[in-house]
Parts: sequence; structure tokens; C-alpha cells
Amino acid sequence: MSLNSFCQLTPENNSQLRTELAQLVNDLRKEKGLKPLQQNEHLQKAAEFHSKYMVANNVLEHIEKDIKNSTPTKRVMNAGGNYLESIGENCLYTVPQKFPLDENGVKALAKEMFESWKNSPGHYANMINKVYELGDFGFAVTEKNVVYATQVFGKKGVVVKNQLSKNAFGLVEAPKDCADDLEGLMNIVNQLGNSIEIEGNEVLFYYSNFERFNQILKGEKDGIAIDLIQRDQVLCSRENQLDMSPVYDGVLLKPLYKNELLNRNQAESEYRIVTSLGTVPEHLRNKQLNISLVLIRNGKACLYLAPGEVPADHYHLTKVEPVLFNPPNTVFRNEGIVESVEVKYDFRTSDSIPITFPVLKGNNKKVHSVYIQSFTSIDGNKSANDYYHYMRAQTIKKHIQSKLGVPDEAFTIDAKENWDLMNFQMLYYFADSLATLSHDSIKEHYSDYADIPWKELFQKQRRSTATINFVDKLPSNSPMRLVAEMNLRTALIKKNWNQANKAMYELYQIRQFPDFITEPPFFEIIKARSELTQNAAALFVMTDEVDDNTATQFLYASLSRSNELSHEAKENLSLLYAQIAFDLLTIWDLPSKRLANVIHPKRIIAMVEGEKFRDEVMLNMHLTFINYFGQINDLKNIRKSFDFVSSQFDKVSLPIKEEIDLVLFFNRWSRYDLTIKRLSALFKENKLNEDALFILAKTLSFYHNDSNEALLDEVMAKASATNKTKWCKWINSEFQQLRKKKLKEMYCKTCGS
Repeated sequence: MSLNSFCQLTPENNSQLRTELAQLVNDLRKEKGLKPLQQNEHLQKAAEFHSKYMVANNVLEHIEKDIKNSTPTKRVMNAGGNYLESIGENCLYTVPQKFPLDENGVKALAKEMFESWKNSPGHYANMINKVYELGDFGFAVTEKNVVYATQVFGKKGVVVKNQLSKNAFGLVEAPKDCADDLEGLMNIVNQLGNSIEIEGNEVLFYYSNFERFNQILKGEKDGIAIDLIQRDQVLCSRENQLDMSPVYDGVLLKPLYKNELLNRNQAESEYRIVTSLGTVPEHLRNKQLNISLVLIRNGKACLYLAPGEVPADHYHLTKVEPVLFNPPNTVFRNEGIVESVEVKYDFRTSDSIPITFPVLKGNNKKVHSVYIQSFTSIDGNKSANDYYHYMRAQTIKKHIQSKLGVPDEAFTIDAKENWDLMNFQMLYYFADSLATLSHDSIKEHYSDYADIPWKELFQKQRRSTATINFVDKLPSNSPMRLVAEMNLRTALIKKNWNQANKAMYELYQIRQFPDFITEPPFFEIIKARSELTQNAAALFVMTDEVDDNTATQFLYASLSRSNELSHEAKENLSLLYAQIAFDLLTIWDLPSKRLANVIHPKRIIAMVEGEKFRDEVMLNMHLTFINYFGQINDLKNIRKSFDFVSSQFDKVSLPIKEEIDLVLFFNRWSRYDLTIKRLSALFKENKLNEDALFILAKTLSFYHNDSNEALLDEVMAKASATNKTKWCKWINSEFQQLRKKKLKEMYCKTCGS
């Protein structure tokens, strides 16, 4: 049965009841010195809609089940009242009526309804609210002749002066379902407004996720428009002056659509977007502004997004000491290789004479040995390369003999195509598919990888070296550093791994890094011997004196033989990986070429599979993984590592400073729910310091819903009482928060302007 078939109010009754109620309400407002409410067709339509809903569902409440019409504001917007703001609503039902009603009966019914609302504090407050300018009614009747009535209040928006376009550059409102396909991404969509900054007079859009950008802006008619809001639009001395336009509230800049945004992209990373959205109009320059974003879909204004600054930061690596091996029953000697001098020779392609001969100087020490590494780059013909790296070695040997008089038997020569460096370079630039080919195939296909700077890399491959080792006896009172370094040099050359590990152990204890181990032949030995990996990795972890490229070469070489490594060696390598990669990965717009220099997490994951490391080691690894996957927008793997990190703290109570570090990390990855969960529990126990209190306040103000609205009010009140100056300064800087009536009342009472 349709509702109209049992409605007993005639059109004449309906019109008279509407008029009588309006008169009673306006008489009350006149008594209070307030302006009368004007009737409005869109408020009437919204009121009728809700009265019919209450009859159909036998309820008396303001919230409807349908999410599109759940609140009074949504119902007014859907009824065409997009130019209205500050919406309020009263509703009631009567005792059963005796129909039909004559004129006196309608007046009596109006009086009954009015008195019911007047005697209810909340409804009475709506009727005498000085903000409202408009009000209208809607009625519906049940089968038992009970009348449900709704009154909806509203205020017209204002017209902002100096708008750039009278018709919003042709933008009109999109259908209400314009963002339905983004339902699972709304948390990310709502943060779009936080991706905009004013630099000078230019409005710039910084967005970290190219994939998400394409999901949100799918078609050529999707885009972005910037709405500039002035501070004097939300002053305490008057009602908010937000434009009545359904598209903008302040001054709208010309919309930009998807292709324009991409064509303007200035980002260095292929995963990022940095693009200009326009310039601040001259009449707004040097004024206090906030930025809102209008999301355009299919050429129409779909969503209006006002930003809110949420404190966020990286969670820095935990300081973890590596584990070292101290070989038992191993003693140091007082005679051995006390100095090693590395001499470098650079060659042009197809040449056995160096570009320049290095200067060689003798000393008073005896030459123990000379180790020559002579290379050709891999790009040449194999037989020609064999000739050139042999001849280069002979040239280097003759040069050293002519200057230092070293006998033939002191020389060790390693002459070859430089495949060790080539393999590292392929891995370093993540050319994995090239690295799997045979040497002949690599020679044929390396040029297919045009993005790799082969000319520069081949020059590095041709660099040849001679390491001249000098032997001597140390005085008995020599410092430990000299003793340990001498024993390490000697042990590496003589392949005494226990003695080498003993020396590295002692150097770690005194926090001294032996620079020579990054030079040939020592570096080649360190990279090649699994027996040395644990202690060598610890030395690399200890120091920041070694460039990342060298440390990464050591790490790559170690990963290639991970099946030979001890548990402790793998753990130390994991620490080294995090140390090398973490800081680089925190750069927001990291160029793709620099990202290629970072070892992919899957190589580390393959090494640590099945290992049980210390929690701090695993935490550092996953923090680094998160940063890596964040660079390439791999959300699945971000989630995996993030879940590991967050689970580490689920049942842990931290000192407040560490709590702050943790929740700032949560916020950086948009897990505001975790921040609110941790800090709200501490708030209820009165354990937050001022910094933590304001982090909670700012997070809640950006990310709250009906379920934590009361918590937001409590936190805001506590923050304003704890540090009035700081709270007022924050709200003033993010003055779009003053759109909220309750917060504006608190701000104006507390801050006074």
C-alpha cells in the first residue's frame, strides 16, 4: 500500500499547517530579537522526505539507514540545497488525530507540535538559533492517523569576492555516486589534500604513488582544481563566509586534467608526481591561506577535500651490536706486512700503456710482495682481451721493477676480463635477466640495456692496480691498532683465517676500521672467503667511513654464497644491509637510478629464510623493506613488513619518547588508527606528555568518525588547557577546522580571534 493512500492531510491542510507552524516559530524568534526564518522549497523537500521515512520505518530519529541520506545535511544536499549550510533538524510525532481537520483543527495541531518542540531543549535551541535564516516543514501520516513532522533549518552560503570564474570554469556537481568505485581507497583519497604545498606563489602537487594516482584519476576528464580559502572567511566575529557555490568555498584556480598533470610532472622518480597546479592570484598573495582540493571525475566536481596536517616521521633504525667471532688459541705476531700501498693504472680501450704512470716512492722497508690485478673490460673480443690484460700486467710489473727493484718472485699477477666487477654492476643496476646469460651472450646483448652507463662502467672495469706490501718488525710497545692491522694484512696474504678473524675482532673492540681491506688484494680475499664474512661485516657495520658502493659490493659477494655462511654472519649482513639502504630510501623523490643502487629486499629475504634473528635485527630489516617497497609503491609487501613491525609493539609498553617515535611512524604510513589506539589508551590513563597529547589531537582531528567524536572533544579540551598558545597557533594555522561549529566555539572562547 502506498503511503499516500492512507494520508489524511489534504493539500490544503498541509499548506495551512506549514504556514501556522512557521508563524509560531517566527513569533518566538521575534521575542528573542532574532530574524524570522524564510520558507525554502529545498528544505521543505528534505523535511517531507524524512517524515515519510519515519512513517515507513516506524521510527523517530534523525539518522536514516541509507548512507546517501543518513544525515539531515545529506538529505538537504540531495534535495537540491547545495547552496545551504549550517543545517539543523527537528522532528516529532503526535497522538492519533481525528480527520478530517478543519481550519481550527489545523491550528490546534500546529500549536501542539510547536509546544512539543519548545518544551524540548534541543529542539528549542534549533528554533532560536541565530545562525539559521531558512526553515521549512514536511509531514506524513500513519495508518493510525499519527502525524510525523520534520522541520529543517539552514543558512544560505555567501559569495566570495574576486572569484576567478563566475561559473567555476564550467564545473558542475557530479552525481552522488561519482566516487563509489573508490570506496576501498577513500582513506588514500582523503589525503590528496595533504599532497599540496604553496612554494613562493606556486601551488605544487607532491604525490608519492603513481599507481594510486591512475586509480583515482582514471580518464582524461578526471582532474584536480585548487580552492584557496582565506583566514578572514572563518573569523570569530561573524558566521563563516564560505561561498554558496556547490563546487568551491573560496577562490578556485583553473582545473587541470589528467594529461595536463602528467605533462607537467617534474619528479625524478618514475613512481612520484611533482607538478604545478597553478599560481596564487595576485589579490591573495601575502594573505593567510589554506588549500582545499576539488577532485574532478568525468569532468564534474566529485569530492571536496580539505587537508589536515598530521605529524609523521620515519622510525629510525635501532642500534644493534653485531656478533663477532674471537678464535681461541690464536696469538698475534710482531713481524709481518706493516704497510700496503695501492697503485692505480687506468687504460684506454685497446691500449696496454696507461693513460698516465703513477708516481712510485720507495721507503726504508723491505718489499714483501706485489699483487697485480690487470683487467680488460668485458666488451672486447676475448682473444684481444687476453692479450691486453696480459700486456697491461707486464707494463705494471716493469714500471714497479724500474722504480723499486722488486725481484720477479715477489710478484703475483691476476690478469683477466673483469667479470667480477661486471657481475656486481649488473646486479647493482638490477639487470638480472642479463646476468643470467653466458659471458658470450652478455657481450652480445649488454647494449640492449640502454639506461645503464656502460661507457663509465667499462672504464672502471679496465682500472688495474698493484698492491705493494712492505714487511717489518713492530716495536713491543706498538699500539693495538698497528699490531692488529699488521696481523690482518699478513694473515690475509698467507691465508691464515683464524689470525685474520682475531685481528678483525680486536679492531672492532677498539673501534678502528682498517681502510686497506677495501683495496686489492685484501678486498678480493674478504669478499671471497665465507670464513671471514661475519667479522668483516661487523667492521663495515661499525664504520661510516666506507662508501656505500664498496660496502654493497661486499654484501653482494657475500649473498652469492649465503649457503656457506654461519647464522651470525647472516645476521651481521642483515644489519649491514639496513645500514646501507635505510637513509637513502628515506629520500622522498629518490631518482630511479639511485634506487637501482639498493639491493632488492628479495635477495636479503632469500638469505635469511629459516633463520631466527634477534628481534632488533628483524625490526631494522623490515623498516628498510618498508622504505624500499614504499619507493616502488608495492603495497602488498609494505603491508607484510608493516604488520611485522607493528606486531613487535602490540603488547609492549614503551617510554613516552619511544611511543612518540612509534606513532609518528604509524602516521607516516597512514595508519592513524594505530596511533589513535595507542595514544588514546594512554590518554585515558593520563600518561601523555604535551607532545604526545598534541599528536593525538592532530591525528584525531584529521581522522575521526562518529565513534570517536566524544574522544576528540575531550582531547581538544585537554590540549587547549595544557598549552593554550600552542593549541591556538595550531588551529589558526589550520583554520579550515573552524568550519566545525563546536570547534569554532571552543577556539573563539579560548583564543579570542
